[in-house]
Amino acid sequence: MNEPVSGRTYDFAASTQSAKDHESYLSQTGRNRPATIADLPTPPSGRSGWPWTYASATHQVTPGENCQRITIITPSFNQGIFIEETIRSVLLQGYPDLEYIVIDGGSTDGTVDILKKYSPWISHWESKPDRGQSHAINKGLARATGEWFNWLNSDDYLQPGALATLAQNAASHPEARLIAGQLNVLRDGQVLRNYGIKLTGNTADDIVNHRTAQPAMFYRTSFVGRVNESLHFAMDFELWVRLLAIDGGGKTICRIESTLATFREHAASKTGSQSERFETDERAVLRTLAIAIMAHPSFVDALSPAGVNSVPATILPLTPHEISARELWRAVVPRYLLGELHQKIKYTGLLHNLSLIRLCARTAPLRTASVIAKTWVKTRILRRHA
Repeated sequence: MNEPVSGRTYDFAASTQSAKDHESYLSQTGRNRPATIADLPTPPSGRSGWPWTYASATHQVTPGENCQRITIITPSFNQGIFIEETIRSVLLQGYPDLEYIVIDGGSTDGTVDILKKYSPWISHWESKPDRGQSHAINKGLARATGEWFNWLNSDDYLQPGALATLAQNAASHPEARLIAGQLNVLRDGQVLRNYGIKLTGNTADDIVNHRTAQPAMFYRTSFVGRVNESLHFAMDFELWVRLLAIDGGGKTICRIESTLATFREHAASKTGSQSERFETDERAVLRTLAIAIMAHPSFVDALSPAGVNSVPATILPLTPHEISARELWRAVVPRYLLGELHQKIKYTGLLHNLSLIRLCARTAPLRTASVIAKTWVKTRILRRHA
């Protein structure tokens, strides 16, 4: 068993002790017997309800041909106040073929003690510095053997019966690459809202005006492969774009009404404290998509009504796929181009990229005319005060 290094590294699982604990538990209880309340450590004083004092007893899945393995990966860093609830919400799902992986970034707040406590029921865990959340997810994916996968952050938790519901829908929708349920948003112990993905069937609209609910979105593992480590805030958006660009219209997306997870809003959460960085990441994804589309030789022709019906593009780390529906580039490319133009106005106040303006004009003439007019006014004002 490795000892902590400089108070930050504790690679318990890598020493094989965690794996031995897990195998010992499986051999003693039966490989497909889910954990129960009686199996797990006693909850902290004052904790009751799900997932502390009851489990998903009413949503058990009988092992058999429809019981597909599900991998849950929890990336974690200094969320000791929440992570035990996260862990128990996964382990108490009553699901017989669960693979649970926790990748901690070297927490120093008591997280490691909690991981050691639950080690026999966790397929793999480790605690050592990493390059951020995306890297942690990829470390988990490198070990994942499940047919389905999701990452569950260490301050969120699954709803009772979520994995059984996922398995039942996976069995009845074999074509699905994504099964997406509803998500609770929790703050100060109160559910503020419940929502799910928005899927209109219009690929462009579903990408540009997206609404995702990551903790309640389970992807087929073979589709995901890896998440993009250059993104630290919008990995789920990149996967959403990747899938829609491939299948067009959401043909491989199964949307269900069941609430599968709860997302916790709090002062220290990334969503609450660093919203601007989410927007930066999302712009980076759209920028990559727009550039890939514009790089295609048929781009100019595609802007006309007689344009081709599909454009090959490389979506981030994937090999080229077909992006169907001409409205996709009519929506994505103008937004990217006008965004670039806005940045030039913001930082220089000058209209100096005529090729950019021409592309905007051909794609969205009315919006471009408005932007050019506003730019002319701003340029005159800047020159007047120069």
